[in-house]
Amino acid sequence: MSKKILSLSLIVITLCSVIITSNVYAATENEKQETFLVNEIDRSVNLKNSALPTSNITSQYFLLYYDNFRVYNPTEFSQFQYGNNCGITFVANVLSYFKRLGFNLYSGEITQAMYDDIASLINYNPSEGTRVYKLFNAIETYAKRAGYKAETTDYLLDLWSDVTRDIKLGYPVLAANKEHGYMVVGYRIIDGVKQLYVVTNKEGANYGWINFDGANFQMRSYNITY
Repeated sequence: MSKKILSLSLIVITLCSVIITSNVYAATENEKQETFLVNEIDRSVNLKNSALPTSNITSQYFLLYYDNFRVYNPTEFSQFQYGNNCGITFVANVLSYFKRLGFNLYSGEITQAMYDDIASLINYNPSEGTRVYKLFNAIETYAKRAGYKAETTDYLLDLWSDVTRDIKLGYPVLAANKEHGYMVVGYRIIDGVKQLYVVTNKEGANYGWINFDGANFQMRSYNITY
């Protein structure tokens, strides 16, 4: 092989290496606009293998059955045509999670009629979405109808200590900014970066990692008890 061909080959290999490395934690344009990053490498891989071999996870914790309950996607229901329905989907997934824990909140699976009922309980507005404080109305109503109690906690101080505390207590958490609302089911600190493991309540992947710092989340936890 001539020196010229060898040099060109090395350049190509180097460029490919740079491209692959730089895209490991790259964000899409939409995600950049929402001021947080979803790690592309973590979007669809198995959680146990989601960290790079060189990554250093210093802390992590997940809800019981975090990856083993019926997750609902907004595209499954007719309101998806209007958009801004992550709030309804969030409530559906919280109720589904507690049903997996053994709370008999509804029979079968969540139907279009139940989804419509949730939308009514939270005063869903297709053009504006849903106010965060109204989501508890639907969760509390379904809990009371089934003979349970529901409670919610707003975060007023250190959000990271709040969310890690409540995940350890077994409470799913809402993390919402002006763009979207997520159901938090776990967390980790990887290479010094605080991340939340969430049910996306979006079209596409059901689960994903989002960076905590800089996201400007409004957060609260939800719990159903006997």
